[in-house]
Amino acid sequence: MTEKKGTLVFAIVMAAFAQMADVATTLYGIARGATESNPIMAGVLESWGPWGFVFIKLTAVAYFTALSCWNRIVAVCMALPFFWFAWENIQVIQSL
Repeated sequence: MTEKKGTLVFAIVMAAFAQMADVATTLYGIARGATESNPIMAGVLESWGPWGFVFIKLTAVAYFTALSCWNRIVAVCMALPFFWFAWENIQVIQSL
């Protein structure tokens, strides 16, 4: 695998894992009585339901991959906030 392809695969994996962590913890928390604190995502969940939320997150994977596919450090930096969001979701879930 060339360096460029390796970096692209890394960016896709980082973006996908970060978004999956956020989606899984968000939907798990909502199923147990938590509320979405992001008003835009709350609107998506209310209007489109969980599948719309997943669709938006898949779009985010494509977007963040496009922005970060040229450098692995950028890919990690773009993914870190979503891992943080997942961590915050876990804290909320534990408090329910």
